[in-house]
Amino acid sequence: MKKLVAYVWTKPNVGYMPLLRCVNQNGDIDSSVTETLLSLVSQVSEKSLVCLQSIIEQVESSNREQKSPDKHHFSINSIDVWFRDTKASSTSVVIANEYIDKFSEDDGEPQEFTLNQLKLAIEFWEQFLKRIENGGIESSGNLKCECIFPEY
Repeated sequence: MKKLVAYVWTKPNVGYMPLLRCVNQNGDIDSSVTETLLSLVSQVSEKSLVCLQSIIEQVESSNREQKSPDKHHFSINSIDVWFRDTKASSTSVVIANEYIDKFSEDDGEPQEFTLNQLKLAIEFWEQFLKRIENGGIESSGNLKCECIFPEY
């Protein structure tokens, strides 16, 4: 069983940074989720998130413009996202992180997720950031939130 973990990393004399990770049952970081899906979610700005959520809504309602499979639908900080229809009449989310060779489109293998996994990660991260905002980041040094990350 995997979990999403959000916490505030504190480095003395430097500051605070909210982080988002996926860990397995042993507590080890799952880099395939963390370096793709969660990097996307934690790096997207509020304005870009509105755009990404609009694409998700279009995908769910089947009203999106079909693009070439080679052309990504969304990109931020060299993290590229494609929404692909699968044979099971659902949509998969494929994410490549061009900064990490093993998850890049050219040198590695982009990772595939479900729309539900993407939506869960966005919602979890937004709720965590709201908790920080309400309490102030300086007082959130011990804040840690977790949720189950479903396999599909």
